[in-house]
Amino acid sequence: MLSDHYFGDVEAIDEGRNHSSYFHKTFVLPNSFSISSLNNNRKFIVVGRKGAGKTAIQFHLASQLESSGYLTHFFSFYNDLKPTDYNQAAAGQKIDLLGFGNSSNIFLNYDFRDLWQRTFFIKMAETLRANDFESKFVRFALGDRSRLSSIFEGILRSATVKVTAEMKMISAEFDFDLSAFTNDGIPLSTFVHVCRELFLREHQDHRLYLFVDELVFSKLDAKDDEVRVRAAMVRDVFRTARDLNNFFVQNDLDVHVICSVRPEIRDLINDLDSEIGKIFDGKTVELSWDMREGDDSLLFLLLKQKVIHSKLGEVIDFSPFTDEVLNFGSNSVSLEDFIRTNTWSRPRDIVQLLNSIADKNQNSDRIGIEEIKSALNEYGRRSFVEIVEEISVRHGGMIALNLRKSVNQSHYREFSEFERKVLNVFSGIDRASLVEDLFQYGVIGNYDDRFSRRRYYWAHRGEEFFKKSLGVSIHKGLWNYFNIR
Repeated sequence: MLSDHYFGDVEAIDEGRNHSSYFHKTFVLPNSFSISSLNNNRKFIVVGRKGAGKTAIQFHLASQLESSGYLTHFFSFYNDLKPTDYNQAAAGQKIDLLGFGNSSNIFLNYDFRDLWQRTFFIKMAETLRANDFESKFVRFALGDRSRLSSIFEGILRSATVKVTAEMKMISAEFDFDLSAFTNDGIPLSTFVHVCRELFLREHQDHRLYLFVDELVFSKLDAKDDEVRVRAAMVRDVFRTARDLNNFFVQNDLDVHVICSVRPEIRDLINDLDSEIGKIFDGKTVELSWDMREGDDSLLFLLLKQKVIHSKLGEVIDFSPFTDEVLNFGSNSVSLEDFIRTNTWSRPRDIVQLLNSIADKNQNSDRIGIEEIKSALNEYGRRSFVEIVEEISVRHGGMIALNLRKSVNQSHYREFSEFERKVLNVFSGIDRASLVEDLFQYGVIGNYDDRFSRRRYYWAHRGEEFFKKSLGVSIHKGLWNYFNIR
């Protein structure tokens, strides 16, 4: 029965940690990506769509590194930060975070770099201690923190850090006199400076990778002012990673800070602060999957691997277990063509499809056409939820409801028809920007009937621009969700 099979987790980190053997047996690396380029002196930012496999690639790299003697640590911006952490971070700013109102330039006055340097040094110290490497750097960085401490524990409203007597003794041994500071607090910048010097003096021989993942936020669950604060914090993660990587390279330390980000987050930050583009340019590895025409594309290979290894202790024979030709009425398509037209060329789409099939057909003993058909509504719902999360970063939470009400056909022969029937439902937002995001994140594409066989153009297949001169098509993976199949 399909209920006895495991087809992977939507969150790669869960799959990697809880089903390590399955993760490594089914891992597929895209042709566009070179893991060896991720280090402190070359590329340190992975850019890829939600579900493109950013976390999976970092987890795979971490496993390789650990087998070579490196220490590794994953820090999740989304999961590790709590609402109280934002308040503590805000307390250290010299501007009024609640009063930025109509000032368009206030974003540029945020500066969380010292905050993130402290956080990253603490994470490195925790990693060293967890691996039984004790040092004066570790004791200084961690102070009297407990395992239950929040991310920004110990930061005072005056942008200082609480210090213990032992921390003062350690710093004094290395000619850092902290006795001049009162109220047992030192400026964040001083704390970070001491951490740098202690790490440099005490950990020349340690090799470590710090992965900073899930640098995401959304207008779905936050007000505009909160979004800007979070955006500034994410921006400063990249500025801090650049500064620390430069420090490690210049001092010949085999220590690396690797970040991952989704393109819509990168673009929003670029819109708010154009200077951040200088960091992204030249330091980014783009993660994409080539779902080309023909046999044995990488995503189809991934699907096969997910099925073949889906039952513990067995190797599933793919062909009898899975229909490789699907009949939809009078139309027959190969399973690979179905994957090509009903996904967005992402590994997560494969996992979502297989899990939707298994959830809707728990008593079935194979994956056939009927099982696939019965799962398309659920698959479309899951896919749409993720796409809306990407689009909502710039356009807010009403996108889903308005699209569900207005999209009632699969193709619009002219853009003016799509504009009249769909876009006119939206008010108070930049419609040109919305159209671009609907295209980039896969709700719509172009089609052209001027050829013997209709041609489609999708962003996930390499098209850069939406063309208003062509017809508009709704992605097939969403037809069941919109009830237009």
